[in-house]
Amino acid sequence: MRRYYRRKKFNIIVCLILAAVLLAGCGNTAGEGTGGDGSRETGQQDSTESDYNLPEGTYHLYTIAFICYGYMDELSLGYQSTLTSLTNQLYYLDDPVAVEWLWYTAYSAEECLLRCREAVGAGADAVMTLYLSYEISDYLNDEQVWFCSYTEYPPETESYCAGSPYYLGTVHENISLAAEERLQYLLDAGCRHILLIGLPEGLYNHDICWPVWENLLGKNRAVETWEFRGNVDRLEVVETYLELHPMIDGICDTTAAGTYGEGVVAAIREAGRQDSIVYATAGLVTDPVSTFRDGSMDFTTVGAHASIAPMAVLALNALM
Repeated sequence: MRRYYRRKKFNIIVCLILAAVLLAGCGNTAGEGTGGDGSRETGQQDSTESDYNLPEGTYHLYTIAFICYGYMDELSLGYQSTLTSLTNQLYYLDDPVAVEWLWYTAYSAEECLLRCREAVGAGADAVMTLYLSYEISDYLNDEQVWFCSYTEYPPETESYCAGSPYYLGTVHENISLAAEERLQYLLDAGCRHILLIGLPEGLYNHDICWPVWENLLGKNRAVETWEFRGNVDRLEVVETYLELHPMIDGICDTTAAGTYGEGVVAAIREAGRQDSIVYATAGLVTDPVSTFRDGSMDFTTVGAHASIAPMAVLALNALM
C-alpha cells in the first residue's frame, strides 16, 4: 500500500543532492536515455529504458514531469541521469520516497503548454520546463501545480511567473558570461577570422549571446566575422563557410546541444582543419574526449547537467 502526505525533508535532500550529482557525472548517461533516432512524434511522452522501477512497499509517491527539447544528446541524457540519480536515492530514507518521472519533448513555448496539459492530465504534481511563458504560468497556477524552469528568460517573464505561488523559480548558468568566455578564448588564441553560429532568433537564452559578442568584438576591430543563425544541419553550414572563406580560423556557437556540435566537429575533421581552427561552444558532443584530443573542439562551457538538480530539490521540498 502506498501512503500519500506531505512533510518537509529539505535538509536531507540537500545532502543527497551532492552524492546524486557525483553519481550522474561519473555514470553512463546513455543508460538512462531514450532511443536516439529522434523520430518520435512531437508531443509523445518519451519513455525511458532504466534499471530502476517503482519499488514495492510503503512509500511517498510523487510524479514530476520534465519537459526538454528531446532526449538524444549528451546534455539531455545528462539531465535524465542527474534527476534519476538524485531521486533514486530517496527510497533509502527511513521514510522512503519514490518519484515517477514523466519525460516530455517540446520545441516551443506553445508546444510546451500542450505538454504541460498532458502532464497535468497524467497526474503530475510538479513540472520542470525548458520554456516559460505567461500562458504556461497561468495554466499551471490555475491547476495548482508546482513549476520551475531551468534556463534563462527575460526578466519580465520571470517576474510574471513569480506572481504565482506555485512558481519555484529558476536555476541556470550565467549565460552571458559563458558567451563572453567562449569568444574571448578564440581572441586569446589569436583567431582573427571568426564564424559565429546560433539558433534562429526567438530563443532568449541563445539571443542574449549576440549582443555580448557584438560588444566584445567592438573592442577588437581587427577581427573579421561571419554570422549564421538557423536551425539546419551544422555540417553543411560549416562546410559551406569553410569553402567560401578558407581563412576562417575560429568558430564560436551558442550551443553544441542536439546535433549542432556534432556537425561542426564533423566539418572541421572532414576539412582536416583540427590544427588551424579553434572551436568554442557550450555543452558536449557524444565523445568529448576524442574531440579535445584531436583538436576538433578546443573550449566549452558546461554545467547544465548539475544546475537542474537544485530545481528538483525545490520541487520535492514543495511537495513534501
